[in-house]
Amino acid sequence: MTPTFSIVMESENLETAGPQQLLEALESLARQTLSPEHARKVVLVNSGRIEQSVVDAIHNRFPWVAIHASAEPLDYYAAKALGAELSSGEVVLWYDSDLQYDTRWLESMLDLFGSDPSVDVVAGETSLSISGPYTLAVLLAWAFPPWSQRAQPYSTTGYAANNVAFRRRLLDAVPIPLATGLSRGNCTLHSHRLVRAGAKMLRSPRARALHAMLPFRQFYPRLWGAGFNDAGALILDQRSQGRSDWGARAYALRYVSVRRCLRVVTRSVTVVRSYPRWWPYLPLALPLAISGLAASLFGAVAASVSWRARN
Repeated sequence: MTPTFSIVMESENLETAGPQQLLEALESLARQTLSPEHARKVVLVNSGRIEQSVVDAIHNRFPWVAIHASAEPLDYYAAKALGAELSSGEVVLWYDSDLQYDTRWLESMLDLFGSDPSVDVVAGETSLSISGPYTLAVLLAWAFPPWSQRAQPYSTTGYAANNVAFRRRLLDAVPIPLATGLSRGNCTLHSHRLVRAGAKMLRSPRARALHAMLPFRQFYPRLWGAGFNDAGALILDQRSQGRSDWGARAYALRYVSVRRCLRVVTRSVTVVRSYPRWWPYLPLALPLAISGLAASLFGAVAASVSWRARN
């Protein structure tokens, strides 16, 4: 039985994605095998980034979308949290304004909640479209891995906020942390807290979404920021567990450095084993990916050195 649900979107990604991508994301939602019109609510939180002409277009083309105009600027996670508060239903799904979702995404996410009452969180698989050495380098070094190629859902300890669903009772009990000083690491910190709370988290390989490609001008800044935010989230998490300030920073630096190095290695192995059509891109992609890895490691070092002064 399909649980009652709501879908939450935000406008923060329009800082880097244009209004056309927002409309395409809504078209992607409209094409779902389970219509979004069955949702209790589809909320789009507009914190001032959506122009009135686009608002009018959304009302005309997607009348099932409720646009909430925020009275104050909101960052990405605050907009997600507000959208969850404004919605209803047993399950709340977070959906982004710059992704394209598989037509079975919504159905695949909700099926797991309906078939297993013990499931608390369902994450989908978000990846990138590969068309050359640069796009492959982004896949090797940045946030989103290749498709897992698995047939069945599998356990996970983390999620991406652009492709995830929560039982509302869990999200109410363990809300995403907002006042952290992080820019995009809140979901990492939230994942640690969910795991400690005993949440059952699954990843559905059928709930696929394609993320917009990272422009080259953002490659090194975003990789640096990813390392900084990952280390910052771990420092906060370890401090909350009673570890000393210096101990938390040393642990975070070590953990993030190892994990990010392993990420490039394991994804490269996956490409070699499972994606032969990408092999011609590897000779150019690997050096660029390694330079991106270096940027993320510098970010982790910066967090481990400066975080005490920031918090």
